Amino acid sequence: MGGGTTLPGMSRQAQSRSQTLTGWTVVLTRPVGQNAASARRLRALGAAALTLPVFRVAPADTPAARADLQRALAAECVVFTSPAAVRCAQRLCPDWAGSRAVGIGVGAGTAAALRHAAWRGEVQCPTRADSEGVLGLAVLRQPRRVGLVTAPDGREAIAPALVARGARVLRAEVYRREPAQPTRAALARLDAADGPLATLLSSAAAFDRLRAILGPVAQQRLLDGALVTSSERLADHVRAAGARQVLVASGPATTQLIEALCRFVAEAASCSIQPAAPRSAPAGPIRSSSRTP
Repeated sequence: MGGGTTLPGMSRQAQSRSQTLTGWTVVLTRPVGQNAASARRLRALGAAALTLPVFRVAPADTPAARADLQRALAAECVVFTSPAAVRCAQRLCPDWAGSRAVGIGVGAGTAAALRHAAWRGEVQCPTRADSEGVLGLAVLRQPRRVGLVTAPDGREAIAPALVARGARVLRAEVYRREPAQPTRAALARLDAADGPLATLLSSAAAFDRLRAILGPVAQQRLLDGALVTSSERLADHVRAAGARQVLVASGPATTQLIEALCRFVAEAASCSIQPAAPRSAPAGPIRSSSRTP
């Protein structure tokens, strides 16, 4: 990173620690087509980026989905659970941004997508980028009608909590996640990685599917490495699966996950993640564990 290179979305503090990722392999798990910029960031920070998408985003394109979206947009507040929800809503209903509702993004990335799409109403996002953060917003304390623009398995904790507060939730599922298969070349690179390994995670479903795809040795390799998660809830999920080194980032954006990994590596007096064992031998143990970066 010499010469003052600035990476979009990364803090200068994280960028100044770029050499700490040299020798690391970092697995990216976002859906197909959403990992290229993150891979470039990681390479600039000295890491080898390994893209293993296990889902692809399939936009909804039916009269029922369009009708659901129009009803959701007529609510006082509309919660969008991801940048993909924003993009797919715009594709499904081109004049969708004419809504005067308060647009709520679960995280800063989703809020930015709303602003980029020229959402006319106020845009809000919580400091804590998860369901609990959204539910803590003042505008959702006593709502009457709330639109929820999401996928079939998106942010399942939000709707029941709003209903318990007396709100009518108008759900619009504007896309779905379809299974994708990582390439054989990418899986072979995971097997061949001989340095410390980290996996960036913002979805329990992606973690579960990745484990299902991998063979026993690669699964253990994954669990023995550092798993960087977007929330404490996701961190608990991967710990329950046997993960030994779990870091919790400040939010779900990949830049936030990368910063958490940089901070962990830079602050460690010595790396607690041992290099991967050869494929024919059990993966090496980890000498210590940490709940947070």
